[in-house]
Amino acid sequence: ARVVFTCAARLPYAGGTHRGVINVSVRMFIMRGVPHTRTRSHSLMCKSVCLSVYNYTTAIQAATHPSIHPLQSTAIMPPSSAPSCRRGSPNIPDIDALITAENPSRLSSTIIRLSGDRNLAACRLFREALSRHRHAPLACFGSLSEKMFLGLISCCVHWGRDGQADEVMEAMRELGVPRSLHFYAAVMKIHAAKQHFSKALALYDTLVSDGLEADSVMLNCLLHFAVDCGQPARALEFFDQLCCMARPSVKAYMTVLRIHAKDNDFRSSIRLFRMMCESGVEPDTLVLNQLLSICVNAKRVSLARDIIDLCLQHQPDILDTISVNTLIKGHAIQDDLPSALDAFEALKALGMQPTTITYNTLCTTAAKCHECDLVWRLVGEMLSSRLQPDSYTCSALAKTLQLSVERIDEQRMHWALTVLRQVCIRERRRAAGPSVTGGGGGCSGTDERPMATTAALFNALLGVAREAYHIDRLCDLMDDFGIKPDAAGYSSLIRGFAKHHQVDRAMNLIHEMRRDGASYLLCNTATYNSLLEASARAGNMRWMDRVLSGITEDGAPPNLITLAIVVKAYCESGHLERAMGVFEELTADGCVEADEAVYNTLLRACCSCAPPRPSLALSLVEHMLTKKVAPTNVTASICVSLLGKQCGLMDKAFELVLKRMKDDYGVTPSPQALSSVIQGCNFERGIRVFQLMADGLTPVPVGAQDTRSLLRCGRPEGRHHSPEELPLACLHTRPWPRPPIERLSDGIRVFAEGEAVYQPSNL
Repeated sequence: ARVVFTCAARLPYAGGTHRGVINVSVRMFIMRGVPHTRTRSHSLMCKSVCLSVYNYTTAIQAATHPSIHPLQSTAIMPPSSAPSCRRGSPNIPDIDALITAENPSRLSSTIIRLSGDRNLAACRLFREALSRHRHAPLACFGSLSEKMFLGLISCCVHWGRDGQADEVMEAMRELGVPRSLHFYAAVMKIHAAKQHFSKALALYDTLVSDGLEADSVMLNCLLHFAVDCGQPARALEFFDQLCCMARPSVKAYMTVLRIHAKDNDFRSSIRLFRMMCESGVEPDTLVLNQLLSICVNAKRVSLARDIIDLCLQHQPDILDTISVNTLIKGHAIQDDLPSALDAFEALKALGMQPTTITYNTLCTTAAKCHECDLVWRLVGEMLSSRLQPDSYTCSALAKTLQLSVERIDEQRMHWALTVLRQVCIRERRRAAGPSVTGGGGGCSGTDERPMATTAALFNALLGVAREAYHIDRLCDLMDDFGIKPDAAGYSSLIRGFAKHHQVDRAMNLIHEMRRDGASYLLCNTATYNSLLEASARAGNMRWMDRVLSGITEDGAPPNLITLAIVVKAYCESGHLERAMGVFEELTADGCVEADEAVYNTLLRACCSCAPPRPSLALSLVEHMLTKKVAPTNVTASICVSLLGKQCGLMDKAFELVLKRMKDDYGVTPSPQALSSVIQGCNFERGIRVFQLMADGLTPVPVGAQDTRSLLRCGRPEGRHHSPEELPLACLHTRPWPRPPIERLSDGIRVFAEGEAVYQPSNL
């Protein structure tokens, strides 16, 4: 029976089955055990375990067994007639047997003994006896002592019967039992042990109504009770009473400082600190740091600096790293980077070791002030000092990387990767066990931020990675610590693979994303655009076809960038028909609206392919004008070059380009394109183009080079047209430049190259 009972006692409570095991084992021990083996230790074990499962009846049977306590005159009931074991329904000993003339205090002694064992039967005995003998309580209890009432209150509070505890207090008042200051202190202690601070605080009013005055110890406790109950005004009243009665402790001053800290009341805090020093209580480091924190939060950084200077003169021992860190934090809040650096140098001059919080605060402030070089210098010092970076370091570095992309050298990239790896290791240890805190302590040094800051730094490093081995190290971090980049991070990684001609790795990464089911990443069009760009740079059209099929499978909506990349890649590789197929497919349902750059790319392809495709170019221009896409000067130049020079469709070019585009959109071909047309056509059309240029068709007027091209057009090599063949309108375009010439009387200027143009002498 003892073995069964011991096993049942060590089981955690798990419901009715466990309670049944406890009941059976205890009854086996009580009812069938050998009488001389029922020792007190076994009986107390039965009682404690029964109370743990709220089996009060069996607990009373174990606690009041005749072999242990000769108070129970009746025999223990057999299991068949045992009462039900319900919480709060213990067996009550016979009151009439306890009230005897020979021993009138036997009942009160029994109540004191049961309440000392935390037995609710004491409360039942008290209430039953009080209901029977309310008019003669002394005849029932013998004597009404504070000890009995204190035991009853303790038992009720222990089992969560606060209402019954209040009834005991009320009965004590009705019976006229005097309550001393010691009694109130003990009851407050009982309530405070159960975190019932409001109950303990309410006793003070009862104490005052009884004409008692709290001592310094009680006032100190009441001060903390009021703070815990959220009554700062009453806490300050208790503190004032405490100051009038005795010298408060450092803990009391610290408690009042915390009250002022919630309101950022730096004036009251300074007065309290001055009163503390005048009363002879030496402030410690905690009080000083709390005072500095109040001043900094109230944006009184100069006052905090004056306090530190005062402590350096009179009591430098109470200064620590947290004190200077608080001052640095105040300067950081005001974005005063020079003052923060001065405090940092003063910290090192005092022989104190900067902590991770120190460097994090300075790095964050420097990043806000766009001092990227200073951030990297501080990170290098932190790593050389063997301090552990945390998520705040990652956040500052991520912002710095976004500001100084062009200034990331090899050393800085190594520092950033080192910080990222150390923080990842720290996060893994924190997730696996107790949190790992950084050295130095302080306001926000523990690394409790989520992995979002780590992912932000990882994404920023993906965006600035320049070398292939940097990308390899980032991929190793992904594999080792399970870091998941966002869509922009994946795009940066794919672009990095593309830059180093690793299209296979980019495609494998896409397959891993699809295999992991990261739909929120797969549906990102920017990722696929990066992969299309990688395939285009590598000139691998087979990979591009696979990417296009992946876009369709994953439902990523293509955009204008997708169309531009694909069309340009196919056109540059000589697949004009495939480019036109993708163009028609993506623009057919109106999901993508092509711009002038896409049309210009297709027009260039029509011009550069062999043979040229003037009919396709004309249809593209018509489609472009139909879709209300404004052509540009580049569009006009391509059309003039293709239709006029290569295909001899000068009239069509003039009609399309020199009339419709100029009249409707105000665009014209470039002077270089028109000059090339002049060189490639006959003399009559060359004169026509020249006249159009002279009329202001192009923003740049014609010059001597255009005139020379006109004189050469349609003539064999080495021969030119006579200047007299040029119309007069072609000669009145602009004053000609002044090369080394010889002026003739008839107004002909002879160039050094032997070419001549006609210019009237009146010009």
